[in-house]
This record gives sequence, structure tokens and C-alpha cells, in this order.
Amino acid sequence: MATTELQDHDLGEVSKESSFICNKSILLDRVPGCPNIEMVTCRNVGQSDVKKRLLLQPDNTASDALVAFYAYMSIPENNPSAHHTLIYDVSVTNVGSGYNHVTGIFTAPTSGIYVFIWVTRVYNGEHPTELMINTAVYGVTFLRAKGSSNDGSVSGTVVANVTKGDAVFVRVHSSYPGDGYIYSNVHGRPSFSGWLLR
Repeated sequence: MATTELQDHDLGEVSKESSFICNKSILLDRVPGCPNIEMVTCRNVGQSDVKKRLLLQPDNTASDALVAFYAYMSIPENNPSAHHTLIYDVSVTNVGSGYNHVTGIFTAPTSGIYVFIWVTRVYNGEHPTELMINTAVYGVTFLRAKGSSNDGSVSGTVVANVTKGDAVFVRVHSSYPGDGYIYSNVHGRPSFSGWLLR
């Protein structure tokens, strides 16, 4: 892999001054478990300190097969209806470009075994949520936090075999929507994340 095609992501400061010699041809190491990430080791001339720099491909992916996303809901939803798809509008990570922050739907860019995690925060209410893959329910959570100041969070995890093009999303339960807020503020946010295992 040519270093001219890579972006630098420092693991620590690596000086570009001439006092540092970076022997890329000999000291280039593969990072275990990440075959397309390389690390270059630089030594300060006449000193024993060693600096390292992580080199990634320009799209910040370790491999063409890497898929991962993480998004959270920035605005509370009050009394969402049954079947309502929850939209996690702030996309923080979207490697593989599978997550759509407008629709709340992750469309698998490749087939494989995926892990999905969703967190629901409820304020003064109760809500069941479902993780859907296409039209099938793969996971369900429920949280009751009734009362004027009651607040809590619940999370669900699903591991599933997903086919390229499948739609994965979180919705309010199909038969019982619950009531109250699915809440979000700086102290806690509902979130949706997933990644390809293999």
C-alpha cells in the first residue's frame, strides 16, 4: 500500500522535522486484525524515543468490507404512534454509508452477520420498541418510567444474518405504542448502532 494514498491519524505526535527518520520500508507494521491499516515507526536520530503514526485509507475505513454506524436522536418524541419508525437524526459514524439519518433506516451494503444495539430513553411514560429487519421483528424492549420525574433507559441487542439490501430500523411497537416521551437531552440520548461482524 503506497503511503501517498493514505491519510495520517496520529497515535501520538510525530514530528516532521528532519531529526526524525521514518524507515517505512523496514519498520512498517500491520496492525493485528486490520489488514489494510499500517503503522509507520519513526525514530529520533541520536535518541531512543520512538513515535508512531497510524495510516488509514482516505475514507477512514480499515477495509472495503468494514461496515459500522452510530446515530442518536437529538429531539424528544411525545406519544409516538404504533408502527412509528424512530429517526436517529444525528449520524456520528456511518462507515459503508448504510444508515440514512432522514429515514432512520439502515440498508445493509453487504451481506453478513451484524450486531445491532438500540437504546430508548423514556420520560414520564412507557414505551415498547421493536428492531425490525424488513418486515420481521427481531428484538423487543419495554420500559415503564411513570410519574412526574421518572426517567430511564433500556437497551436491546440483536445479532442477525442480514442480506445485502435488507432494511433495518427501530419502531414503536406494532400493537401497543405506549405513552409519554421518548426523551433526549444532553444527559441521555436514544441511539441506534450496528456493525458487520463478518
